[in-house]
Amino acid sequence: MTSCQLRLKPAFSFSFPTALSISVRSLASAITTFRGPCLHGVPGKVSETELVRAQLEEAKSRVINEIRSELIAIRNGFETKLGELMKDAVASLTNVGAEVDSEMKGAYERSLSKIVADTQSAKNEIEESTTKLVRLINDQKAAALKEIAHAAGAPD
Repeated sequence: MTSCQLRLKPAFSFSFPTALSISVRSLASAITTFRGPCLHGVPGKVSETELVRAQLEEAKSRVINEIRSELIAIRNGFETKLGELMKDAVASLTNVGAEVDSEMKGAYERSLSKIVADTQSAKNEIEESTTKLVRLINDQKAAALKEIAHAAGAPD
């Protein structure tokens, strides 16, 4: 038994007014005697509990702040890396766009040169054919005139 547990002796005396009053007085005195040591350590334990609780709250706040700081650092690192990736992607797309523009201009210039060459070739062909046709018409005309003159009796 601890000091906080009451050790009462049962009073088995049955003289009603005297035995009861003695039992009550004995019980009251026993409670007063043993209550002191039991309650004596309670305020110390309460203050110790409050101190431990305060320390735990402080440790919890410190850990939460450390975690928050780490998460902020991770987020900032992620945002920085994402920004770098976006800059690289924009630069890459700009380079691809410039290459596409250059290729399109080259294709346009090659097509234009080909069209000019084909046009010149067609023009030359048309002029050559026209010259041949005019020469042929002139030859036919001269032959027809010669025949007409020969038929009309003109000397050769």
